[in-house]
Amino acid sequence: IVSDDPETENIRKDFEKDKFEISHFDKINQYLGVRVKYDKKTDELTLDQVEYIKEIIEKANMKDSNPKDTPMTKPVPSRQDTPMGKLEKLNEEKDTISQSEYEKRAKEIRQEEAEMKNVPYRSILGMLSHLTRMTRPDIQFATFYHARYQNKPGRTHWKTIKRIVRYIKRTINLILKANRNLPQLQIFTDSDHGGDPDNGKSTPGIITLMYGIPFLAKSGIQRINAKSSTNAEIIALCDTVEEVVWIKNLLTELEAIKEKPTILVDNQPAIDTVKHNKICKGNKHIANRYYFVKDNYKQKQIDIKHIATNENIADIMTKPLTKTQFEYLRNKFMHTA
Repeated sequence: IVSDDPETENIRKDFEKDKFEISHFDKINQYLGVRVKYDKKTDELTLDQVEYIKEIIEKANMKDSNPKDTPMTKPVPSRQDTPMGKLEKLNEEKDTISQSEYEKRAKEIRQEEAEMKNVPYRSILGMLSHLTRMTRPDIQFATFYHARYQNKPGRTHWKTIKRIVRYIKRTINLILKANRNLPQLQIFTDSDHGGDPDNGKSTPGIITLMYGIPFLAKSGIQRINAKSSTNAEIIALCDTVEEVVWIKNLLTELEAIKEKPTILVDNQPAIDTVKHNKICKGNKHIANRYYFVKDNYKQKQIDIKHIATNENIADIMTKPLTKTQFEYLRNKFMHTA
């Protein structure tokens, strides 16, 4: 229970009467493994998980590993890099290679599959997932991308997930910072059209900053194939509006909403389609999403504005970026302690 309500003390006593074990803190220093600091002079709140990152590095046995500047690079690993994918490819080539070559490669694939059963892929992935959900949105795309292959990953996937660990080792002192002088809400959305190497689906990304701190960050894969980048952006915009309406309702209930939420998008045709145009016949597969966004815009629940692609921090949630661009966008919502 976190509250400034004087009745909180009575609630605590009621819980204790029911034999719940309650700890009382006048000042929060730790919350679910997150270190919390508040500076009254600067009115700044900071969050970090330095100790948890050290645990991840220890668990991965990577204390002596070389650090990296980014969590992921291109080309990204795919299903073809899994033992199953390699076996499927081998069977396709079976009639074009010798029996001895086939048996040799099949044996190598079985060895890789057996080897991967002994690496802590899932446990490291689980720790990284907790970290990115709490204080490190900068590794969310890389982490959740690798989650797609957690059932039967290959050596390449293990190598690239260790790169994430190398990255957080280099950037262990990055923190989240909130200040009431910053805008109450900044909402960014983006989509990488057709970027998934396995099925050509698009990857949307959302980052919502509240007073400068990521209140919501999401990276995933769209359920349907978008026929164009504009379609992919409209689908991503729909997902963003769903989240923003929930945030707005929460802030309204808390009597804390200060302004109409504005969503920043870097695809001008998607904005024009929502604001001015009707959806064309070839885009009926996204019609419901389009009308959902348009209705919320017309009802003035949200506003939608354009932002330059190289300023859109949601881009960090959709694909691997160059070191220069990645650090530029990351430093807009993360800071060095």
